[in-house]
Amino acid sequence: SMGPVVSTTASSWTIDEKCTIDTKTGILTSGCLKGESLQPVPLLEDNWKHMLEYNEQIVLNGTVTGFASEYQGGGKGRIREENRHLQNNKKQNNKLEEQQCRREHDWKDFTDFLSSLKKPLDVVIDAANVGYYQQNFQKAPKHVNYHQITAVVEQLAKEGKEVLVVLHARHFAPKLMPKWAHRMVNERWPLYYRAHHGMNDDWFWLHAALKFRCAVISNDEMRDHHFQMTAPRSFLRFKERHQIRFQYAHYNENHPDYCKERRQNRNYNDNNIMELLYPSKYSRRIQRVKDGLVVPLVKQGDERRFLDGFHVVTADDTSNKEETYLCLRPTNDTMTDNNDKNE
Repeated sequence: SMGPVVSTTASSWTIDEKCTIDTKTGILTSGCLKGESLQPVPLLEDNWKHMLEYNEQIVLNGTVTGFASEYQGGGKGRIREENRHLQNNKKQNNKLEEQQCRREHDWKDFTDFLSSLKKPLDVVIDAANVGYYQQNFQKAPKHVNYHQITAVVEQLAKEGKEVLVVLHARHFAPKLMPKWAHRMVNERWPLYYRAHHGMNDDWFWLHAALKFRCAVISNDEMRDHHFQMTAPRSFLRFKERHQIRFQYAHYNENHPDYCKERRQNRNYNDNNIMELLYPSKYSRRIQRVKDGLVVPLVKQGDERRFLDGFHVVTADDTSNKEETYLCLRPTNDTMTDNNDKNE
């Protein structure tokens, strides 16, 4: 926390609204702090430790100790009523104990796998999210698009990254996985892990990313994880600093490599033009910059981005499309903080 910030000598403040920024460099391009740079807000050691512990508690216990939420349980969304009845039915105790033992065994297999890796990971791929991207069309195959996953793997390999692909075990089932895909995985995916049946594959890639403090490739908003954790501030910062998004040129009409014929041919696989969208070099957070303060203003696309969760984008949203900031600075360029006095 920055603590209170006051000017001890200035009689007034310079306040500029809608200050612009170079999003590639993080340098403010207008306003009273023009030329100053925003910085990344790093996660602290305790932040990493707590998120890792919370994720494991959700996996093994279905809850975080001392925290009650309708989103707990590790599944997607709310706990279904039938599951609650099942938990309260004493006749099912043996079945639940067996499931718990199997879950603990399977999770240990995964954590042992991570511990056995000889090199630290640079990137973890949420393969289901990549493989199902733009695959909701008529007569689409039931399996993920293995070509899209492979395109990401090979792009990262060219960059010299150590990559782990995480994909649920059901995607490897013989009835679902074509033979050509089986060959592709074995020949072109250097390192992958099959998330176990009866478990959410999101737990696996998230845990790997938290353990190695590396990047995650996914377009998932991760809202389920956000609601389940008791460290939402840390988790938002993790997403901001470590989530790499992606897109394919032939799915994006605004991309110079877009091709209508390729867009219509959903089976088009060769020479997919895949673009990785890396996090900004800076954090879009309230920051002390030199002797002033910078506050991010709401823009279109900020739905549920900030902690209060109140900003929801609507069709008639009049907020800025561009990234802008409110900048404050004492008129005499003197600012001191009052942290020590308030401790």
